[in-house]
Amino acid sequence: MKFNTLIATLGLAGLSLAGCATSGDSFGDQVTQVSDQWQKGEKNVRDGKRMVERGEDEIKKGEKLQKHGARDEKKALVLLAEARENLATRVALVGDAESGEAIEAEANELKDLERAVDKAEKAVKAAQKEQKRGRDDVSDGKKKIAKGKDLIEKGRKQMNEAKEEYRDIEV
Repeated sequence: MKFNTLIATLGLAGLSLAGCATSGDSFGDQVTQVSDQWQKGEKNVRDGKRMVERGEDEIKKGEKLQKHGARDEKKALVLLAEARENLATRVALVGDAESGEAIEAEANELKDLERAVDKAEKAVKAAQKEQKRGRDDVSDGKKKIAKGKDLIEKGRKQMNEAKEEYRDIEV
């Protein structure tokens, strides 16, 4: 199978070269075309390297977000557990009030404890969102790196093809 592919590739290359030689393009036109192809290859390599760098930066940013989010989630979960425990303890003691003011004070304290639970739950969700953004950034960074490497490979291939065509230009 590899041999057949090689034969087909050589055949196509031969046809391409024969086309250049019989195309009627002047020597200067042929050199210009090769030069343009080389420059496109260089540009693809440069763009690919920049894309790889941006991908690496995005991965670092994502990993930092994940680490920060995990730390925040851990803290928020502790606060949430404490807030729920405080609320449960206070709910168990409801009913001990003997005056209208004491009942109102109990109600206000329960509302404050419920707000603390809500605040802690929101902090947990925010930390989880931050971790997700970090994972998404890491994933996007990996995709950019892969695209950048493909672009570098494409550019190098274009440059090698241009080098070969330059060697085959006939006056």
